[in-house]
Amino acid sequence: MRQTHLAEESADYLKAREELRQAEIELMRHRERVADLRRRLPPGPVVDDYGFEEGPRTWTPVTRRCGPCG
Repeated sequence: MRQTHLAEESADYLKAREELRQAEIELMRHRERVADLRRRLPPGPVVDDYGFEEGPRTWTPVTRRCGPCG
């Protein structure tokens, strides 16, 4: 179902636009299905506290200086 009518739309453009529209609808439905599966996931095991094996142990904020800001 077309929602827009643009001047000088080629047949190739219309075909590609409809393909994109259908893909977006399919993606939306798939995302909703995944969200439903996530909501229905039964409670799992308790995860013990963990630590990262890579990267710094402490977080240091990055500060930037710009010309007028000093």
